[in-house]
Amino acid sequence: MKMIVLKANSYHYRKIYKGKIKEIVGKGSTVIKLDCTLKSEAMFKAQIINQYFKRAIGEYKRTGNEVLLRNKVQRFTKLQADRLIRISTDVDYAQQALDEAGQTLKQIRPKAYFLKYIQQAEHDPSVMQAVQSELGKLNEQQFPMLSKAIEEFKQYKIDQGEWNDNTPWPTYNLTWEILINLVHDKPIDTVTRDDVLRFKEAILLWPKRVNQDPKYKHLDLKQIFELEVEDDDVIGKTSAKMHLDRVKQMLYHTEQSYDVVYKLKNIQIKKDETSYRPFTNDEVKLVLKNLNSLDQTVQDYVRVGLYHGFRLREIKQLEVKHDEETGIDYFQLADAKVKNEQSNRNVPVHTSCNDIIPRMPFKRVSSGHVSKSFNALLTELGIKKSRAESFHSLRSTCASAISHEVNPVVISRVLGHTVKETTFKVYRKRESLVALNEAVQSIDY
Repeated sequence: MKMIVLKANSYHYRKIYKGKIKEIVGKGSTVIKLDCTLKSEAMFKAQIINQYFKRAIGEYKRTGNEVLLRNKVQRFTKLQADRLIRISTDVDYAQQALDEAGQTLKQIRPKAYFLKYIQQAEHDPSVMQAVQSELGKLNEQQFPMLSKAIEEFKQYKIDQGEWNDNTPWPTYNLTWEILINLVHDKPIDTVTRDDVLRFKEAILLWPKRVNQDPKYKHLDLKQIFELEVEDDDVIGKTSAKMHLDRVKQMLYHTEQSYDVVYKLKNIQIKKDETSYRPFTNDEVKLVLKNLNSLDQTVQDYVRVGLYHGFRLREIKQLEVKHDEETGIDYFQLADAKVKNEQSNRNVPVHTSCNDIIPRMPFKRVSSGHVSKSFNALLTELGIKKSRAESFHSLRSTCASAISHEVNPVVISRVLGHTVKETTFKVYRKRESLVALNEAVQSIDY
């Protein structure tokens, strides 16, 4: 089949689809007007466009992704063809100029990186002058704002019939609101991989039921970002993944519509991924060394969290008891307001916290005061880089510090984690206060 055909005094590019490819893309051919009457010029342009379709079909053969192939073919327009031709010509022209100057442009991967590469490279001024006109064309290219790209993606989904009146729009719109709030509304060519990673980090710590829970009703997104949300109140990994996938789909769509490339490979949320980062031993030592800069109650809260893994709201409800038979002092959470049965637990007092016992029960203090005071210390010490470092990090730090020789079920009982019922029944009798004490005393920073 001929790649170019002459129609109405102008050549057209024609791509014929057969068999399985035809079935996937939903049509028999793609025809693009080339706006030229010279056959040699038409062949040059057609070959550039044909490379696009070759890559798209080749990618489908490697990955088997029918949706991606269909989208690439169906969304390919004359505007995109003209852009491909112009940029390819720019690259060829620049390469020739650089070669003549005895230099080589080694890396022009996706053509979208061409301008950025030239601007950053230290080339001879005379070479830059030789390609100035071509660079000017790229500089003048107008990219839409991120909000516009989002609207185009939403409209595409609606046109495809994937989104409709039954779509949970409040949840979907929340995705875009969080993204815009985090990275700001900016041209799509300035959006980076780091922006997507920031979104991922934020969504892993996002509170659940934001649209329904009355306590968030009068808070704006910035205020919600500043909250320290405990793991019980964070959205599930499945929900977080759906938010992240939505953003990635929008950016993939934008890649197909404009000359931009986002490196999104391996940005994903795993089921076992933790939201809060545990502190390193060096960081723990630094915190303990500077803890006396905080008021006494906050100091006590931090040490109890660090050595016993209690949640912030649990520490406020602790009582100290003494077991006559074993002589062990322990923190009691029985009958407290907790998440589940496993959270109602007795945890032996670590020997380094014995001096706290006379000050129990703790003075009434707000969780916000404790969080802000501790976060301020982390920031001052250079430990806090994001929301992933916070008071709740003490809990994951404690979990990491318990000796690996301790039975995992005993560790779960110390931390108040839910244990599978069958496992729980087998080990319950062995979970004596002595076993729990051995687990807690194994913590050594």
